[in-house]
Amino acid sequence: MSKKKKRLLIGILTLLLAGAAGFSLWFYRALHLPVTHAKAAEYLEIPRKSTSEGIVNKLVSEGVLRQKWPLLFYIKLTGSAFRSFARDEFTTLPDVVDRPLYIWLDVFWRYADAGQAIDGSRLVGSAKVRDVVRKTFDDFVSMSIQHLVYQMGQRVLADFPEIAEVTFEAQNRLWDTVKVSDGDPPTRVYSDPRPAHGVIGLTLSR
Repeated sequence: MSKKKKRLLIGILTLLLAGAAGFSLWFYRALHLPVTHAKAAEYLEIPRKSTSEGIVNKLVSEGVLRQKWPLLFYIKLTGSAFRSFARDEFTTLPDVVDRPLYIWLDVFWRYADAGQAIDGSRLVGSAKVRDVVRKTFDDFVSMSIQHLVYQMGQRVLADFPEIAEVTFEAQNRLWDTVKVSDGDPPTRVYSDPRPAHGVIGLTLSR
């Protein structure tokens, strides 16, 4: 390879690396930088059973979110299992000791005293609930998504006595495994999941 081609290749690689670093920084800031908006002291009405897309569209239209993308999502590459569940003649899924996990999750809660939440004296910020849910997703080794959201609910109720009831609606969006390497099992090929996601619902009350 000539020196000119080498310099050109190095230049292209440098630009790609710089672009990736810039995108990563922008993506991180877009997810974590607080948004200043005029709705901070108001309550936005979002109908129950609204879809995730409907909620996001509402928040964007009200100026609470800057844009629909990037959304805040998390992917867990280890520390999740699918095992020790009840089996019957209709069960076809095998036990999985360790797997990635990617879910869509909506969280709703009710206060023991709604009046105190409205006047702000015992209001639990949504970011605080989000952080408990996120930490549980990260550090809890679950046997199933049902097991995971149950633990999330237990922690939310334990951390926030103001909350009387918490509800979760989750969808399993984990990719389908297409191929597992014979020589290196952690190396795998995935495809988009089949559309039959289903909904896992759980409500915990005090």
